[in-house]
Amino acid sequence: MPLLWSRVVAGDRSVRRLATELRGRYADPVLNYRREPRMAKVLIIIGDATECLDTMYPYFRIAEDGYEVVVAAPEKRLYHMVLHEIPPGTDWDITQETAGYHLQSDIAFRDVVPRSTPACLFPAAVPRNISVTTRTCST
Repeated sequence: MPLLWSRVVAGDRSVRRLATELRGRYADPVLNYRREPRMAKVLIIIGDATECLDTMYPYFRIAEDGYEVVVAAPEKRLYHMVLHEIPPGTDWDITQETAGYHLQSDIAFRDVVPRSTPACLFPAAVPRNISVTTRTCST
């Protein structure tokens, strides 16, 4: 499962690179027992205080491209995201953190089957947040 470290601030390049890689590697549709096309899954890793823009932008862009987005986290529950911004009209070089949206995880790390998803996306601040958990993906 390829890992992609994404920063939405850098633009649309990382999401496009992921979509291009998936299209090239999985050009033929995966068929289930009924011979119907099945969407490839993309795992997005989140944790508490995940950045809103770095998570939600790829979440919707990947879904728009026809992939099934699966949100994975340390536990299957509702997670609170945050928004970092520089207040307008200031010359600050630091950001102000405010409460953001909420996102429900679809699966806990312990239940992830690594070979079931061709790609895994880590939004910018997530590795710091999940590195303190005791159970993470082992592959």
